[in-house]
Amino acid sequence: MGQDTVTSTIAELEERLKRSQSPQEKVAALNALAWELRYHDLSRALELAQAAAETVQTLDPHSDETEHLLADSLSSLATLIGLEGDFEHSLPHALAAQALYEKHNDAIGQIRVWRALG
Repeated sequence: MGQDTVTSTIAELEERLKRSQSPQEKVAALNALAWELRYHDLSRALELAQAAAETVQTLDPHSDETEHLLADSLSSLATLIGLEGDFEHSLPHALAAQALYEKHNDAIGQIRVWRALG
């Protein structure tokens, strides 16, 4: 992916975050932007993923949508913390995300977590 494409994608995701109206939209936008920034600005990506995880905690904990957003947030945190080389702190996030993805039969989510663990 060329630098112009990456810059454009990041700008689009920044705009999506600004336009998010519901907490669910905000969490999804934060996770997407954090994921896109993982190789370009790891520090900011971690901040965004942490904000997503904190925001999702304000949602209905019994909702399938909330559980999926939480799994995505935990998966992002696991990946980003792992990219910092802190696998000890990455693992609990990964295992929690894995359990939620498994509960909802989300094979893609499970694969993403295991890829993050290496």
